[in-house]
Amino acid sequence: MLHASINIPPGHTGPLNIQLQPPPSGSWDQLERPPAFPLPQTSRCMFLELPRELRDQIYGHLYLVPQNPARKCRSYFNFSNPHNFALGTSLLRTCSRIHTEASSVLYGSNHFLFARQRRETGSYWSAKWREVGFNAVRRFLVAIGPKNIRRIKHATLLLEDATPYLNPRLKTPKARRFVHDQCLMKVLRLLAAKGRLKKLGLLFRGRRRVDKNDTKFLEALCTVQADDVEFVRDLTQSWLGYLPPSKQHAAVDKMCLQSMKRKEALPDAVEDDDDNDDDDMSRTIQACRV
Repeated sequence: MLHASINIPPGHTGPLNIQLQPPPSGSWDQLERPPAFPLPQTSRCMFLELPRELRDQIYGHLYLVPQNPARKCRSYFNFSNPHNFALGTSLLRTCSRIHTEASSVLYGSNHFLFARQRRETGSYWSAKWREVGFNAVRRFLVAIGPKNIRRIKHATLLLEDATPYLNPRLKTPKARRFVHDQCLMKVLRLLAAKGRLKKLGLLFRGRRRVDKNDTKFLEALCTVQADDVEFVRDLTQSWLGYLPPSKQHAAVDKMCLQSMKRKEALPDAVEDDDDNDDDDMSRTIQACRV
């Protein structure tokens, strides 16, 4: 569109001639443009197209418990003090293949410290609450299911007696001993039914030593199998300046190490298709839900 302003002097009577100069031959519209080349397509790589080694490194950054600088070793999931359980699980819900690979890192490469949780729990309408105890461990094993129980490779059982002021219904020290804890018995049944532990640590920290007279507890404990079983010291009490040892008689020590250690170690690979006996495991989980 062309806009022109013309000033006509007063008294002009002649014709009004307007001359417009044609545009130059080299105007922008008439210049030859170089041919346009398409932009190169950027290469795209899907997550599952990455090598398994790189995927495992990503899973490790997401789901491995950070290293503890004080002990110069990797930390653990401590059920007595669950401060590092807030892990994002959105990646596990992506697809079945990623779920299998990431779950093997989450459950197979971390260490689990199954211990008593000394906190109160209960319904808001209930006047008397009770100690969480080993119920947190039981609910965890029930929630993850048999396949993920099989993936757990490293665990420690830190067994302590019930806290008196959190368990007023247990009147005597004998009733508060962990060897009589029914919730702990259910935890042992779940680990024995489908556990494929590589290394299991035992730590008895009750008020009295475990002896051979605690038959029901020892029978349930000895059903749990692992490639390597050992009695460990209490790493949670390192602030004392020393690590308290486990409290059991020598006969119990020898019996547990002989009965709980597998004669042949399990292979490193975890097969997820051995589900022919999952019905039995499902019945065990149903029995341990309450």
